[in-house]
Amino acid sequence: MESVPARIGVAGDWHGNTPWAVQAVREISALLPAEGPRMIVHLGDFGIWPGAAGRQYLSQLDAGPADVMVTHECPAGVEHRFPPTPPGWAPADVRRSDVHRGLLREVVLGVRPRWLMHGHLHLSYQRMVDLGDGPIEVTGLDCDGANRGNWAILDVTIMRWLRFGRRPVNWGRWTRPLRLGY
Repeated sequence: MESVPARIGVAGDWHGNTPWAVQAVREISALLPAEGPRMIVHLGDFGIWPGAAGRQYLSQLDAGPADVMVTHECPAGVEHRFPPTPPGWAPADVRRSDVHRGLLREVVLGVRPRWLMHGHLHLSYQRMVDLGDGPIEVTGLDCDGANRGNWAILDVTIMRWLRFGRRPVNWGRWTRPLRLGY
């Protein structure tokens, strides 16, 4: 019989920063139960590239439904405020990123998750969004070097975050509990 972990670690971008990754894995592992399977899901640096190969990959993912979706990029429709685009960024690259986020949104609408976790934006946050098919709890994890929010511990039995980095989560501010299932 296959065992399912009660808690998992989830981490954002590491950008090939080996010392940071090793330290994060050590800290996360110390917070996971010693018994049963131990799992860390990494959300960073495995992007979907433009062109036919990227479109084929996305089309194969549109199999839906699933309760939880883990991605590198954040789908279009999850709004963020960013400073102006740096002058060195090519406008064509920014447009391609926008197109990619739109394609990812289509996949999210096909999969219909209740929870979505991503890296890439280098922001640690949680928010409820509705992309057109009901509420989704979206959690973004920050990048290597962040004081908090690059990694987290998730209790998958009740779908609640227990820690963001070295800080426990205060659930007193949440108005509704998150439960696994529909």
